[in-house]
Amino acid sequence: MTKYAIRSIDEDLSLPAAEIDVSQGLAGVFVLGVVEGKVRLVPHNPLWQAYFDLESHHLYTVLEPYVKEIRHIGSTAIPGIYAKPILDIMVGLVDIADVRHCKAPLAALDYTYEGEQDISGWHFFRKKTGDMTTHHLHVVQWNGTYWLDHVLFQEYLFRHPEIAEAYKRLKITLARKHANDREAYTQDKTDFINKVTEMARRVQQHRPSSPNGRKGKTEPQSTKNPQP
Repeated sequence: MTKYAIRSIDEDLSLPAAEIDVSQGLAGVFVLGVVEGKVRLVPHNPLWQAYFDLESHHLYTVLEPYVKEIRHIGSTAIPGIYAKPILDIMVGLVDIADVRHCKAPLAALDYTYEGEQDISGWHFFRKKTGDMTTHHLHVVQWNGTYWLDHVLFQEYLFRHPEIAEAYKRLKITLARKHANDREAYTQDKTDFINKVTEMARRVQQHRPSSPNGRKGKTEPQSTKNPQP
């Protein structure tokens, strides 16, 4: 069996350093919702997975003819990571052209369609309560580039807690710096995310199987069984 030198890959890509001190002052109450444009981080809440389970059930109910898999993505899906208390959910469609049929059912669940984003085939929906954003919905082609990149990044953090810890510290540093500038906060994470995703691609090339739903649910019938 081939062995892989993960450390040498990490060093080669020179992950950006993150601040060592973890600011407990960023800890907030365990609720979903952030005011638009603001950055608020809270410690991981185990209930986020339960919120995802419930929401994915609703999504499968209204999107059943079109959806292949639904995954909980973003930092709320990773234990130990400080996160903005907004659920990021990725919906993989069998055919992305069917997104046109998804807009009305999602509107009935209070999702607002905000259009195709800067990556072709990435359709973004937002759910709000008052002025608080609570859910981000990313509707994409199942097993397309956007889908696979997010799966690879998430799985790499699961397998490498030291990288997840570095990501947490980076997020806290950037939250201090960009507390009132959500766009700058997101942009400054991009280099880290891209490098980790590239590391994950290199490792994946040597594995016999492609990534699939560790944290996702495939096909409507899987909603009958709780996630691990």
